[in-house]
Amino acid sequence: MNLGIVGSGDIVSGMIPLFKTVDRINCCSLCCRKMSFERGKTLVTKYGIPSIYTNLEQFLKDENIDTVYVAVINQYHYEIVKKANEDARFILPNASTTKIVCTFNARSLENFFAHRCCNRAQWEIRDVAEQMLKQCLEVAPHLFKNCGPACLFGACPEGKMSCGKMKEVRKKYGRE
Repeated sequence: MNLGIVGSGDIVSGMIPLFKTVDRINCCSLCCRKMSFERGKTLVTKYGIPSIYTNLEQFLKDENIDTVYVAVINQYHYEIVKKANEDARFILPNASTTKIVCTFNARSLENFFAHRCCNRAQWEIRDVAEQMLKQCLEVAPHLFKNCGPACLFGACPEGKMSCGKMKEVRKKYGRE
């Protein structure tokens, strides 16, 4: 993958070293605003990226780029992604909104809550799971009264990887 990067902020400076660890990713170009050129120049020099642009259209014409990573503030994502998409590039937007629709039966929800209400779950999915559990308890408390992180009903299944906050979790869910 020949990756062209749009942006030069903190996210980009954190992602480039990660991209460099993947053999199949070649960071071949960076595009930044004119006012960020010095920061962009520092990044291309530090990480050996061969080219830098301050003009998006010229950047997108670079035939070496087959994938575009967009890491700018969200209000500019659409404009950049639209232009890159018109040029038939693969696009990797950063921090874009994704809408997901899922269907669950009660047993699947119970399993989902056991895993995703856990403190060890990724914080965004944990927040969604906790909100879902709250709504399920309002609608069908008899079905979901025994739902929540697995440690509410016994030892933590994470073993040595436990968050170590079983008492706090049980208090949070009213299971003291």
